[in-house]
Amino acid sequence: MAIGKPSDKTAIQPAQQLTNAQGETGEPILVSSNNDSIWAFEPSVTALANGGFAIAWEHENDSTEAEEILLQRFDASGNKLGAAIQVNTSTTGDQGDPDMTTLSDGTFVVTWSRETYSNDDELSSSNIFMQRFSASGTKLGTETKANAIRSEEHTSELQSRIRISYA
Repeated sequence: MAIGKPSDKTAIQPAQQLTNAQGETGEPILVSSNNDSIWAFEPSVTALANGGFAIAWEHENDSTEAEEILLQRFDASGNKLGAAIQVNTSTTGDQGDPDMTTLSDGTFVVTWSRETYSNDDELSSSNIFMQRFSASGTKLGTETKANAIRSEEHTSELQSRIRISYA
């Protein structure tokens, strides 16, 4: 996924290139054309049961400087399925470090970290959240906190060890 910060105040346009089973790489696919993006980074991709794929990434909004997690689904040919949606429901704090996986029933889960800061910019909480989606990209239930610890280092370490399973 191509990422970065534009110097001319144009929107970042994250792109994904697909490689088929024969190892042939296709043209870049535009992931997001959101006009208020100033940063788009930390992408995570999962294959979907229908042959398509989904990409989640951290997005920084130009007007608010808020960090949120966005999601875009694609069919097997790389065509967008609907518009990009915001994964996180709460906009408190900074959302980051998205990761995702497809479950055996065809649904998929996105996890991310949320850091909140006190008035003097000290880290006051760092937690991991998750949101489950139907195969068609509809949110199932609400975002769920998966932990509650205060250290940024521990949150990053814990998220790297999270394994999602579904019974």
